[in-house]
Amino acid sequence: MLVVLASFIIFLFLPYHICNPLEPHHASTASTRDMDPVVFVGLDVPSLLGMDCVSTLVAFSWRGGQWIQIPIQVDERHVVDWYTVKGNECRLYNRNRTEVVYADAGTYSGPDQDASLDEDDEIVFMAKEVGEEEMGESYPEGVLDQIKLKLEVLDDTVKGSLGFVYLFITDGSLEQGAGAQDVYYEFKLTATNEEGSNDYFDVYNFGASHIGFEDDSVENKEDSFFESKFYRRHFVENWNYDALNIFSGNSTGEDIMAHQDFQFIMFDCSRSVNSFTHGGTAFIANKMGPVRAIRSWVGANSGTITQRESVFYPQREELRTFLRVHSIPGLMDYITYKEDIPMTFYNCHNKQGIKIDGVHDGDNFQSDYCPWEFVTGRAGSLLRSTTIAQDLVDWMHVPHVNEAFFLHSWFYDNRVPESVDEDGVAIHPDGVRNWHQCSTQLTDQKAAWGTHGLKLKTGLPGIPNTDPNRHILFDESFPQDCDPVEPIEPWIYHFTMTNNYYYLEPGLDVDTAETLHLGAQTPLSVKVHIK
Repeated sequence: MLVVLASFIIFLFLPYHICNPLEPHHASTASTRDMDPVVFVGLDVPSLLGMDCVSTLVAFSWRGGQWIQIPIQVDERHVVDWYTVKGNECRLYNRNRTEVVYADAGTYSGPDQDASLDEDDEIVFMAKEVGEEEMGESYPEGVLDQIKLKLEVLDDTVKGSLGFVYLFITDGSLEQGAGAQDVYYEFKLTATNEEGSNDYFDVYNFGASHIGFEDDSVENKEDSFFESKFYRRHFVENWNYDALNIFSGNSTGEDIMAHQDFQFIMFDCSRSVNSFTHGGTAFIANKMGPVRAIRSWVGANSGTITQRESVFYPQREELRTFLRVHSIPGLMDYITYKEDIPMTFYNCHNKQGIKIDGVHDGDNFQSDYCPWEFVTGRAGSLLRSTTIAQDLVDWMHVPHVNEAFFLHSWFYDNRVPESVDEDGVAIHPDGVRNWHQCSTQLTDQKAAWGTHGLKLKTGLPGIPNTDPNRHILFDESFPQDCDPVEPIEPWIYHFTMTNNYYYLEPGLDVDTAETLHLGAQTPLSVKVHIK
């Protein structure tokens, strides 16, 4: 907490474009694996378990015959009850629904009850920091000589080793971050109470924890942002991301993001990001360290414990969606860009490229599912690599197929909608029922400019229950006047989607995109060498 506060104070007194310490903005792109993190947990380093080293663990690389300290970060995780995290939401009362989440004293997730390094705490450094193998018995200055742990970083995409990193315990003279601050994140609620505080505990509206809650009764506006040398993201309200600037290479740096949305079906907007923001949410963690920042929240209307979190690295964002909701008719996850910014769209089935120009009739899009897609233009390149963990194929009784069996890739480029309804939704021509672009409820732009993502195939029976809160009929009573969770469903499946976004220079080529995607699909791992 003191480190975060000190960093914030430093930023307050610096010239503000957008955060001066992270300039210059037009940074060059590193090699493909350099953008990826190396993430492992306490269980992977058993000799450190139970040690009071969460804040004193430091890392070094051996390069050119000398020790070089590198930034490392330890993020504590723990098991919490969703009832507590969501401000004692009555729909979770006495359900004992728990999950391993990031610890944060600034939310009701709270600090980790185990202050030592435990099995689920995460340790992370960037792949670009690896060095050579140190063959001797030397120690760097500033560390205790009782601990020296050699980690070999393995890359399964090439079936080989990237190099080595060494873990030590500082004697108190070294900072865990090695003086680096490559990421900056500020969580800021815009509401204030009578005393002028905008602290999470003072002003956040948990909505569904209150008796008489209605879906449209919640507002938790923000002016929050993340920034690195390579990109900047802005957030209006939990699910609502509204801006993206890319600074890689010779990008113009202009905001390219109109909106990103998650809706259930093509022709209805009763459930989308617009409704999720007003449906009873809570933050799990808002954290910043030297290597990455974490923004994690929970709640999406009747998806009481549906969770989403962004983990931000200097040139990559990992956006995770944990679907936990009753049976739903489908899903669509997509991005729409700012109108009139020229770009070209690519994916593995459309390598020739499709010009984004607001005219849909001429687009020859192959819709077979592709787990990667990217756009490129003067404002930079955005690559999205998707990984899905699911067991829906078992529910559909087709256990030997992958996500391509039930998902389509999705591309739509149309400047002028057919109409705009009374709720501000742009309705675009697309077959018999047309497409309701739900994201237009949250922006003045009604153009579907280079919209792309994925959706469930037409004709499938939707997605079955993924909410453990609805799987068992509970006997416990709810608080008076609190509506029980319904319906109770006789099955439980899971669906977790991770979108890895890379923020890159203009003119990204297809081969590089595929290489980056392969890396995102194959996380780096560590091998601990024991003497």
